[in-house]
Amino acid sequence: MKPSAMNYFETMVRGTYGTIFSLSYRLTGSHDDAGDLTQETYLRALDKIGTLRDPGDALPWLRRICVNAFIDEYRRRRGRVKFVSMDFPSPDHEIAGTYPGPEEPLLAEEELRRVHSQCYTIITAFLPLYQRIVFVLAGVFGLPPREVSYITGKSDASVKSLLFRARRRVTAGVAGVCGIVCPGNP
Repeated sequence: MKPSAMNYFETMVRGTYGTIFSLSYRLTGSHDDAGDLTQETYLRALDKIGTLRDPGDALPWLRRICVNAFIDEYRRRRGRVKFVSMDFPSPDHEIAGTYPGPEEPLLAEEELRRVHSQCYTIITAFLPLYQRIVFVLAGVFGLPPREVSYITGKSDASVKSLLFRARRRVTAGVAGVCGIVCPGNP
């Protein structure tokens, strides 16, 4: 690999690592598996860097590689190992102390974000493979159907259908017990 290509790759990794790790975590539900998936994504990307036509399209290209690596690993593990950890995060500190200080609202907000993140991860774990992928990409990350189509290799109509079915399944499955899906139910 040429030095300029290696410099470009390093810059690309630095600029996209957080996004790819976040996607990996949402797909796998485990920090360890997310780290492995992120590493596999970049190894595959390094191997195929010559196929990237437009450097401005690096993130969708990396997302596609990440999703394909996830699908490969999911199929390899099917039935033997669950990706998602069912452990809710435990607070690293008291959320509201005896003498609340100015940082308490920020700490409570961060704790709530952690719990919501784990809830979404557990919710998506029970979706079929492509519903899970589409729900994470479109429902959680807010990507438009066209980009989700590119990443998954599915048509726009298939993506919309998968997203609709995933949302319906999530809502039906957890609406009575989850305050995220049903805000009126804390």
